[in-house]
Amino acid sequence: LAMDHDASLDELSYEEFCAAHLATLCESALKGIKKSNGKGAAVEYDGLVEKLIQAVIPHHFGLDVDDAARERIRNVAKTYSKSKLENRDWVEDSKTKDVGSTPKIRNASKRFLDEFYEEL
Repeated sequence: LAMDHDASLDELSYEEFCAAHLATLCESALKGIKKSNGKGAAVEYDGLVEKLIQAVIPHHFGLDVDDAARERIRNVAKTYSKSKLENRDWVEDSKTKDVGSTPKIRNASKRFLDEFYEEL
């Protein structure tokens, strides 16, 4: 992937290397979605829980989502899934991460990830 952007791995900054790695993951996801015969779907992270409730589960999987199911999904989504310790509440942190994003990170993301993001 680096060579597709006229660079060798040795020339990449840390930010570019990370963005290129994420791009390979996105590329693999796209290939999987395309091979899935409509069974795979990309879902943007922002507002994920509501997207699952309103679109993915009813339209992609063809399942009804009643009030009880909505409540269960929202309750499960309150737990931080990556916690290695005891259960911890999930807290939206996208804005905090966005504020911490440096110009180097943004440029590397644009260079390596934009095309995949648009296609996903």
